[in-house]
Amino acid sequence: MNPFLTESRSRLRSRRLAGAAHPHHIDVVFRSAVHDQLPAILLSVTPVDLRLALDANPAKGETVCIAISVPDGAGTLELQGVVHWKEMRGTSHEVGVYLLAPLPHELLCLHQDERSSERYRCRVPGRIRWGNHVPEADVVAVNYSYDGLAFQSPVAGLVGEVFTFHWLDGNRSNHLDGVAMWQIEQNSGFMIGCQAHKGCGPQIAGIADRLSLPR
Repeated sequence: MNPFLTESRSRLRSRRLAGAAHPHHIDVVFRSAVHDQLPAILLSVTPVDLRLALDANPAKGETVCIAISVPDGAGTLELQGVVHWKEMRGTSHEVGVYLLAPLPHELLCLHQDERSSERYRCRVPGRIRWGNHVPEADVVAVNYSYDGLAFQSPVAGLVGEVFTFHWLDGNRSNHLDGVAMWQIEQNSGFMIGCQAHKGCGPQIAGIADRLSLPR
């Protein structure tokens, strides 16, 4: 067994998560222009992104290559992607990678979730402008996926209402459009789940210019 998998409690946690999602052992190697070949743990797979645990701390926006063993033993496939999210877990880093090409059909068996893309935590303040029925409000995007996101808002939205979300990334102004799908009361405000156009996740993460969008 690779010693990387047993060196820390956080890695054992990651291994348990990976084992729950993928009952068969999957060899994964991560590399980039900055990092030589590093063993990684595959936490989740969707047709557009991968979530990994590894020792390295790759830069957001870094182009990487991930080699994954095919579950039926028919060799190894290399996938290219762009790091869009990372979070420290103990002594390991959990990393989100959007793929530069759709997941190969040989690896589709690893996609064992109903979601079409993984959800990632974030905290992006901005302003939401609704249609004619709801006033504008300052909100915070608290998670995103490839084609959706959720906001914390001090005022209620309206399910089925279209919106435009405006935010700043450094000095650059950004916006995206979508529609509210659900909302719940939470912490003296509201959590609003939204569907947006394809590629809103890379926009929120600030790496849309590194990908070929939409898919």
